[in-house]
Amino acid sequence: SLLPTSSQILLYEGAANNVPDENAHATALKIQELVCALQSSDILIVLISGGGSALLPTPCLPITLEDEIILTKLMSSHGATITQLNTIRQNIEHLKGGGLAHLAYPAQVISLILSDVIGDPLDKIASGPTVSQTSEPQDCLKIFDHLNISHKVPKSVFEVLHEKQLEYEKNRSNFERMNASKVFNFIIGSNSIAVERARMKAEELGYQSIVLSTYLEGEARDVGCHFVNLAISVCNQYINKFMVKKLNEYDFPEFSNSKLDELKMLIKSAASNSNPICILCGGETTVTMKGNGKGGRNQEMALSVAVMLQEIFTNDLKKEFIVEFLSAGTDGQDGPTDVAGAMVSSEMVVESSAKDFLNNNDSYNFFKSYLNGQHFVWTGLTATNVMDIQLLIIKRKK
Repeated sequence: SLLPTSSQILLYEGAANNVPDENAHATALKIQELVCALQSSDILIVLISGGGSALLPTPCLPITLEDEIILTKLMSSHGATITQLNTIRQNIEHLKGGGLAHLAYPAQVISLILSDVIGDPLDKIASGPTVSQTSEPQDCLKIFDHLNISHKVPKSVFEVLHEKQLEYEKNRSNFERMNASKVFNFIIGSNSIAVERARMKAEELGYQSIVLSTYLEGEARDVGCHFVNLAISVCNQYINKFMVKKLNEYDFPEFSNSKLDELKMLIKSAASNSNPICILCGGETTVTMKGNGKGGRNQEMALSVAVMLQEIFTNDLKKEFIVEFLSAGTDGQDGPTDVAGAMVSSEMVVESSAKDFLNNNDSYNFFKSYLNGQHFVWTGLTATNVMDIQLLIIKRKK
């Protein structure tokens, strides 16, 4: 047990593999009952982190828990972002989108938040149980259309969204679900904090380092390809082949021009001192399932990098540089697997079958079979979640 037998704390577990389940639902109902009994003299302290949405499922009838599980898996398999998922949850559940704080009134609510959402929008972290929602029911329909899943969404979900949209249009001014004057939300951990600490550690280890972005999103394998193109550009700039060109003339949509200009100056400095370079990023990408393999977004991105390095990283560059890449989840669990992610390098010899693993979304089994899993990133569960971290390291051979 995590707690001593004398503890006054009650511990409830649920949401295995970050999917709502009966245990999480039963606990959410207990929480709902508890907060409804609070008085004005009470203080409710809420600890919120990634996974909070799955741990607090309270679907509005006639939506069943099974309906919500189907919807969650459906959206995830079609590449839905965490923001899209949580927008839906806010509009079809009782405790999301400020619902918890609303039921706790008139008690004072203090929320300490670990952000697992890009940009740290308070209303989207764990679907914002103590933050007023900024979306409306109609936004959910647009998300379904965008993902092309409207024909597969359970009918009960449409029933609830239709009723809520009518309520919203009837009285928009009173659609606010909570009294914000008694609610205080504080972010105590985030991806930007984690990535910056990693950058500081890289500097300690002798790398000239830069955080290019903490807003990475999009298809994991596509982002991996952009990392390889970036690595090649950095190598070429390091040996002065294309110093007259700016990095932002290349196709790097994930990174701002100002950051790419900053990177160019860092490359120049590193080259003059023969120092290795460490480029750090953070965020949360997605995987659109087209195969039936096993893996997670971090392993998929790493495999994409390995495949593309094999294809386009030239022998001339291999003689001059070593490129290393790591992508891992800060919670220690990448998708439905027991690893945090994977790391690859330009020194790897990757067979042509690697692309078959990638196309089958089977990155886990590729890395499991490659050198007996030596390229996995194993951390164990970290008991926290501030999205993912990517490291791109470029070292010139001596």
